[in-house]
Amino acid sequence: MAQRSKRTFKHAYKTPARYDFEQRAGETDLQYYKRIAKVADQRLVRLEQLAESDPSHFGKSTNFAYARAMQDISMYSKGSRFNVKLPDDPRKVKEAIMSVRYFLEAPTSTKGGITEVYKKRADTLNQKYGTDFTWEDLASYFGKGQHDRDSGRYGSKTSLYAIGLIHQEQKLLQGIKNNTNIEMSGPVKDAAIEMLRGRSLNKLHLSAAEKKAILAKLEGKKKGRK
Repeated sequence: MAQRSKRTFKHAYKTPARYDFEQRAGETDLQYYKRIAKVADQRLVRLEQLAESDPSHFGKSTNFAYARAMQDISMYSKGSRFNVKLPDDPRKVKEAIMSVRYFLEAPTSTKGGITEVYKKRADTLNQKYGTDFTWEDLASYFGKGQHDRDSGRYGSKTSLYAIGLIHQEQKLLQGIKNNTNIEMSGPVKDAAIEMLRGRSLNKLHLSAAEKKAILAKLEGKKKGRK
């Protein structure tokens, strides 16, 4: 049973700048579509560049709003951009406008928005599972597929609790006050031990001495269970 103390968050949040994509007076639907489609296409390009230039943190930046945009674009074009020649049908133009607006309104259509999503998700997981993720840690953990591998081996919740256990033991060694006290089950300890044995130190931000001390403590507890 998890016992949670007062909520404390690791990150400060910012509200990303919002593009004014409202239709202007005197602007036809087609003119409006072309204007916002150009802005949306610029964002698509930036997301592609982001995924390529910083795959460790933003490798999945084309999985969120970008993926939905590609799906919508495929309904009326074979390309990968919004700004194309549309059918001469007012209803199709309005549908295309809705698709572009949906993309522009999505937080994950920009780098800043994706960062904010990761910050909030990191704080939520830290509070729930006792982890100590920065948003960069979390982006890397999910972006590089490590969470998928851990989930396949231990289950998603057990994986996160195991990382939380390691982080909490690290705080104890460092003399840092621990704001979350979660009772760990046997499978969680087993998963944590396997992670400590097999994962490189830099991925868990542990020194060699910390890894050795935490592993000895958890293995001692495991022996005590038997």
